Amino acid sequence: MDQTLALLSLGPEGWMDEILSGLRVTVQIAIMTLPVGLFMGFLLALAKQSEVRSLKLAAEIYTTIFRGLPELLTLFLIYYGVPIAINRILAASGVENSILMNSSAAGVMALGVVFSAFS
Repeated sequence: MDQTLALLSLGPEGWMDEILSGLRVTVQIAIMTLPVGLFMGFLLALAKQSEVRSLKLAAEIYTTIFRGLPELLTLFLIYYGVPIAINRILAASGVENSILMNSSAAGVMALGVVFSAFS
């Protein structure tokens, strides 16, 4: 029991510093995701209420896909797939620069996409 409590202590022998650091990052990403997801969800709601049939269909397809797709897979698709797609588009247009994505930005985007599908 003392060893378990020692692991949860602050300092070099415990892990509480890392746990608190992870909690801070989690709260920051959640706070940044909220406005992104709400804004995208509002646009999706407007599209679903639209009289334009193709816009309504696109919104239905978007929500169906991202409600059913696991969040981890969405995160992988955005973190790895978006930079590949952007780099290929840039290469096709003659630009030879490579683009990388920040892991926090990918997390905010992925969770924002999933949150918008549910809101």
